[in-house]
Amino acid sequence: MVPGTNRRQSVETGGGLTIDGLQSKEFHFIYLQLGGLNMGWINEEMKGVIEEQRLSYVATASKNGRPNVSPKGSIVYVDENTLAFAAVRSEKTLANIQENPWAAVAVLDVPNRKGFQFKGKTEKVNEGDIYNRVVEPLKKRLPNLPSPQYVVVVRIDEVHTF
Repeated sequence: MVPGTNRRQSVETGGGLTIDGLQSKEFHFIYLQLGGLNMGWINEEMKGVIEEQRLSYVATASKNGRPNVSPKGSIVYVDENTLAFAAVRSEKTLANIQENPWAAVAVLDVPNRKGFQFKGKTEKVNEGDIYNRVVEPLKKRLPNLPSPQYVVVVRIDEVHTF
């Protein structure tokens, strides 16, 4: 938690980058005091990668810490603090977030050798604007796919680059 605020922002840098005079050979986490500014987690570069990639990965864990990683072809940028995906054939993912609402979403741009990991708390929705924003493009792309019972919304509170 950033002192004097109710949020934390971590910026992760890798291989030889310098931020505020810190040289990194491995990954470093730098916590920035935001002073109450409402800065979004997802910048334009990240948004572009999210919107261009067809396949991403969602990691969840049971209440006992048993991990599960599931490929998702429906990750949608909702806003600078929120991602969402359709829960299609996702029984283990749904069971895990029922027990433990925290998840990580990995989005990779393989040709350009970069990626982002978004972590946050999840919630399930089965109607409304976010549900429609995820399901409608999915139905156009895959018309024979059954409508998902749920869309999982991820409220981002941490981002890492790799």
